[in-house]
Amino acid sequence: MKNAVILLIPACILFIFGCTVGVDSNSSTRLRVTNIRLAYHELYLVSDGKRLNTFRCSAGENVRLVITGLTGFESTSDRIFPGISVKVTDHLGKILVNKSDLFAEPGSNGLPADSVRNHIEIRMPLDSSFIQGCNYLCRIRIWDKAGRGELIAEHLFSLK
Repeated sequence: MKNAVILLIPACILFIFGCTVGVDSNSSTRLRVTNIRLAYHELYLVSDGKRLNTFRCSAGENVRLVITGLTGFESTSDRIFPGISVKVTDHLGKILVNKSDLFAEPGSNGLPADSVRNHIEIRMPLDSSFIQGCNYLCRIRIWDKAGRGELIAEHLFSLK
């Protein structure tokens, strides 16, 4: 029995760390990324074509989350089936934006397997309903509908 427990411990460790789990954060932009089974090369925020290095945004600003080198999707006949959701809450937890799946098209044939590998951009909605000086949380979730991969990007920002 003792030998079985000793063999089970390394097997559990290999299973846990073999799942490609990662957490990354950037304190200057307040961007935090958690990923399980989906990997990326680079993830950053841009506004009007320029990389952001702050967590302060303006209402009406065109802020986008850019992901390069996104991999890890299970493919079926060289097609992948990603899901992308966007949710924005205010400092009280009130939901201001809730897009449950930007790829919810029924009968979807998926995307070519290499279509998200090079570059993907997701717009963060910042319209005039956001109040200056308040804090907001934008949560973008990307998942694999054909597998178990997931990437969650959370951006805590305030309007200047």
